[in-house]
Amino acid sequence: MSAKIGPGQRALVVLRRVDQKELSWFSANRIVFVTREGRVVRTAGLAANLKHTQLIDEDYLGLIHDELHPTGSMRRVVDLGPPDRYGLLITSSLESLGPSSIEISELHFDTLHFRETNWARDLDWTFENLFWVDPGSGIVWKSTQYIHPDIPPLELELLKPLAI
Repeated sequence: MSAKIGPGQRALVVLRRVDQKELSWFSANRIVFVTREGRVVRTAGLAANLKHTQLIDEDYLGLIHDELHPTGSMRRVVDLGPPDRYGLLITSSLESLGPSSIEISELHFDTLHFRETNWARDLDWTFENLFWVDPGSGIVWKSTQYIHPDIPPLELELLKPLAI
């Protein structure tokens, strides 16, 4: 997978550990991203990190496949740091933006494009995440996700499908 934070350089990250649905990705400069069904649920090694994610509702990203295009809302609780914030409730809603063709490493993929609008009331923080999902398999090929209010969004691109 490749990762980029804000205007920074795109870096290669490798899958180092699989723990049920959680995938741990490591970069050469010791930054760790943990994803679950395409969503970043934990980071380490950044100036500000997403320390933990606890889903209250089922993540609709895991429900996108074939002709099923979930919409609606979802809640999760996150821990951030620094500065340390524990038990921060994030309310999200998912909206389909329709079919979208994307290019990753000179390969073209037909995807479904989704926008997720998020609100953390305690911080008065509103942000949008974007996901490009394979309509057949549900694989999140590309995403732009905010993980902390103090750093730019994280862009992830899956370079090849996983066989796990």
